[in-house]
Parts: sequence; structure tokens; C-alpha cells
Amino acid sequence: MTLIWKRYFLRELAKVFLLFIGCFYFLYVLIDYSAHTKTLHQEGLPFFQVILYYLCQFTKRCDILIPIALMISSIKVLSSLNVRNEITAMVSCGIPTKTLLRPFFTIAFVSIAFLFLNFQYIQPLSLNHLNLFEDNFFKESSKDSSSVNHL
Repeated sequence: MTLIWKRYFLRELAKVFLLFIGCFYFLYVLIDYSAHTKTLHQEGLPFFQVILYYLCQFTKRCDILIPIALMISSIKVLSSLNVRNEITAMVSCGIPTKTLLRPFFTIAFVSIAFLFLNFQYIQPLSLNHLNLFEDNFFKESSKDSSSVNHL
């Protein structure tokens, strides 16, 4: 049975973690999409392929996004708990600091396991898809622009 404070820590940590990843990856997609607007608006390119391309990009970028998101969300949650003196109250009630940090370590180990599985199994498949996608769509537009530059 999980205690209320553990669920509260996990919920607050998950909210900030998902908000950070969602916002920063949305900005990445927006900037990348605007850089490749001409290529991604081709007639023969289905919208599903663009979504799959950016999902594969996420597996490529999550090795840096997840640790930073976890660090920022942990700092935010611990700081807000400290400002409201909740950590002090829990320690004075007899809950050890090691026990208070257990939800944070749990999320960290789950993130490590996800990153390992991503690196071993998901990322090789997505990198193959990214290479095929970039060879089919992005290389042609760069060849056209490079031929113009040589004239």
C-alpha cells in the first residue's frame, strides 16, 4: 500500500516531468518542421510519415531530454516542498530522509531502465527509419540547392 505522500510526490514529479518533455519536444518539432517545411509539404508524403518521423526523432533525442527533465522536475518538487516546509514536517514526524527520497529514486531507476531499453532495442529501429526517411526526402532537396550553389 502506497502512502498519500508518496503518491503526491510521484504525481507532482510526473506533472513537471511530462510538462518539461512535452514543451521542449514541441518546440523542437516546431523549429525542425519550420526548417523542413518545403520538404515535408510534398504531395507524396502522408501525414502519418511525418508523425512517425518525429516519433523516431524523439527516441533519438530522449537520451538527453529525459535526464534533464528528471533533474528539473526533482529540483522543482523538492524546492516547492521545502518552501512550504513539508519536508521539515515529515522529518519531524519521524519519516527518515532516505524514505522521503524513495519516490525520486524510483522514477530515476525507471527512467534509466527506459533509456537502456530505448538504446538497445528501440533506437536502432528508429535510426534505420530516420536514415531511410532522410535519404528519400531531405537529400533530394539538398542536392537541388547544392547544384544551384555551384552555378
